[in-house]
This record gives sequence, C-alpha cells and structure tokens, in this order.
Amino acid sequence: MDRPPNADELESIIADAVKEEVEKAGLSRTHEVDWKDEKKIVPVIRMKTSLLRLNPDTQRIKAQLGASPKLEALLGDQPYSDEAQEYLSTLLKGDPTNPVKVDKAYEALEDNLREYQQNEPGIITSYGVLIDGNTRCVALRAIDQEYMLVGVLPSGGTEDFELLEIGLSARKTTKRDYTFVNQLLAIRNQTAAGRNDDQIVRSFARKKKTIARFRWILERIDAVLQRSEVTGASGSSLKLAYVDFEQHQESLVEIARNYFELEATDANDAELLAEQRILALLFDLAKTDLRFIEPNFLTEFAPGLVPDSEGGNGEGTTVPGLNISIPGSSNEVHAMKDFATAVFKAKATINNAEDMTIDDVAAAGKLVESVRTALDKAVINAGKNATYKQRKFAPAERIADAAELVRLAKSSIADAKAESSFDPDDLDEPLSSLRDAVRDLGAVLKDHLGGVENGDGLDWLSRVLSVDDPDA
Repeated sequence: MDRPPNADELESIIADAVKEEVEKAGLSRTHEVDWKDEKKIVPVIRMKTSLLRLNPDTQRIKAQLGASPKLEALLGDQPYSDEAQEYLSTLLKGDPTNPVKVDKAYEALEDNLREYQQNEPGIITSYGVLIDGNTRCVALRAIDQEYMLVGVLPSGGTEDFELLEIGLSARKTTKRDYTFVNQLLAIRNQTAAGRNDDQIVRSFARKKKTIARFRWILERIDAVLQRSEVTGASGSSLKLAYVDFEQHQESLVEIARNYFELEATDANDAELLAEQRILALLFDLAKTDLRFIEPNFLTEFAPGLVPDSEGGNGEGTTVPGLNISIPGSSNEVHAMKDFATAVFKAKATINNAEDMTIDDVAAAGKLVESVRTALDKAVINAGKNATYKQRKFAPAERIADAAELVRLAKSSIADAKAESSFDPDDLDEPLSSLRDAVRDLGAVLKDHLGGVENGDGLDWLSRVLSVDDPDA
C-alpha cells in the first residue's frame, strides 16, 4: 500500500493522539485484532474524519472499479487525490450491481449511525489509512459527524493489511457485508499471497468445498470477461464487468454444484450446462428458470439458434511432464462456446455503447434481442416439458393441449372476421407448420395406424395421412 503524500504529518498527529489518550485516561478503550497470526490489542482514539484516508486497496469495491476506467486509472496513479478519494466514496456508497446508484444497505448504515452512533471502531494504519471502516467513515462524513473511533495499528506490516481486513469483514456486525464477487477476488488474492486452504477457510469462515467452488466461479467469470472483449471506436479495449455478476450469487453457486455433479459422469454435458446457464444468467433469468436449462436445452427448445461448429474433435490432450490425459471437447461444446462468446461480445458492446460505432451497437442489439426472445420461448417450453415429465411424459396430454390450441385459434379467427381484420394469407405459414407436425406425428405412429381395432382418432389420422401422401 502506498503512503499518502502527507503520511509523516498524519503519523505524527496520530501518535500524539495515542499519547494524549494514554496520559489522560490510560487508554480508556482498546480493540483486539488478529495481527501477524496473533491477537493484538491496539489503542482506540477519536480521529477527525476529514484527516482519515479511504483505502485504495480495500477489497470491498474491487469488483466495482471498472465503473469508470478514467477514475480507476487515477486511483492507481494518485490514490489519495481529492478526485480519487471521491471516486472511492462513490463506490463505497454505491449499489454493487450499479455503482452510480446509492445502495439501500448504505442508507441503512447511515440511519444506524445517526440513531445509535458508532459502536465498533474502525482500524487505521499508523499514518491514517483506513483498513477497516471505510464505508462507515463515508457515512459519518455524510451525517456531519466530525470524529470517528479508530483502532491504530503498529507501524510496518503492510502485507498483513489485506488479511486483517478480510478477517474483520467476517465478523457479524452492523457493517455492510462484502459483496459476492469481492469475496471471490479476496480469496484469489489470498491464494496468490501463498496462504493455504486451511488458512483461507478460517479467514472466510467457509468450508473447503465452498472455497473450491468459489474459485471455479471466479475462473468462469474471468473467462466470460475475457471472451466478451471488443475494441471500441477509439481503439480502447472494452468488455463485460464483474458487476454484471454481483446479483447472481445463488444462481452461480447452484451452477457450480450442478457442474461438478455432472462432470463426474460427462464432462461435455457439464460444459454445455455451464455455458448455457451462464449465458442465460446474463439475461437475468430467474434461478427457477435456469433450472430448466439442461445440456440439450438450446438444441431441443431453440433449434437452429446455435450455428454448427467443426472446432472440436473429441481428442484428448496430454499434460506435459505428467502421464495425464484430458478429454477433448465435442463439436457441440465448441459450437456452444462460439455462440456464447458472440453473445458476450454483443452484451459488452451494448453496455459500452457510448464508445462503439452505431453499426456495431445496432448489430449487437439485434443479436441480443433475438437471443432474449429465443431464451424466453425456450424456457417456457422447457418448463412445460418438465411438467410433462413430472406426469410421466403423457403423450395424450400433449395432443390434447394441441387440440385446445387449435380450438383457441378457431375462436381468434371468428373474432378477426367479426372485426373485418382477417387475412387468410396470415395462416399459410403456420398451417404449413401444422401440416409438417401432423406428418411427423404420423411417422412416429406408422406402425399403429390402419389396424381394424383403431379408434376414431387413429383412424382419422390414418385417412388424413393417406390423402396427404402424393404416392398413395
């Protein structure tokens, strides 16, 4: 962590405040923190909120940093400038899924501090940067509270700041919880820092299996972001953002669980399931609707939507240096990935429309709308299919439903005629589709037609097909 330009001045002010507190009351208040793998008692002082600096490295808003590339760059170059600190303040107040909008949880925090004041101290470095309590500091400033209670860490130990912040965030207090994606990013950072699974499990109060699934989820999200990358009109690189996944925690966790269950028996089907569910998730389909999406979802319920691909050959690859073979992906998986990538790019184009050409945005909009329509229809049909399966797949009920739809069509035609708005040409294409469906039905029932014991329905179908057959 970089030190603020006036770090020496702040360090002196804080040291004097601690000294004054000790001389006045013998440290009337202290706070216990986990510091360098042991419990540490730190002094608590009252510090002017105007002197405190928001932490540019806080894990609380990592996923939201892409909201403004220009300000994000400033945050990297001049993290303690007024503009960068104001940007941090906006992100800390913002809705995780839409950072420019104030989060209701933040408003609740303001109300809580206004009514009950501050009970839990924040934690600062010896030079005044907040390790814990960034959002509370923003809220205290907003309600015109001049001072904030803060525990003061010993000098040094920069590498332990992130670990301390994560540990404090796991405690159940009136503080805002870390958002889902920020938890995922913090787990990855801890892994990169060399902490083992046992240490990470303790820090995040999660089971090992959960940590493993969280890592898989972040890898999937990162892959989607990379695959969504497009080039803007100005030559800049644009893509989807972490915030696009913030509101989908439950769905992502369920996708991970289903993926690992299926992967044990069929890796290709597991990939097809994950690709389609993540694709649908970005169209904000409900978790209950996502459950209708099985590996054959688009193939069965949106035929023709996904173009064919020759990219897969099913051949495995060998890991260099190890006698391990990894199965190759099927053509179907490659086709699904290519299709999903095109949609990810279209979504990124629309999300960054101000930096794209009009033609690019129009083409992306057309693709996204066609996929949205297809998904909506496919989910409805898949839902009906699931209902039929629950009823042990009753063919008679499906044909009865088709008959009822024909009756409804008859009523609609009568209404249109009464209003003089009926055009028989409008029925040509759907009637052709109905004819083909009846032909297909007859082909399936061919072995059961023409019998002397057939009832009226089967006898009718046999006669209709006989009249329709040009070779009869």
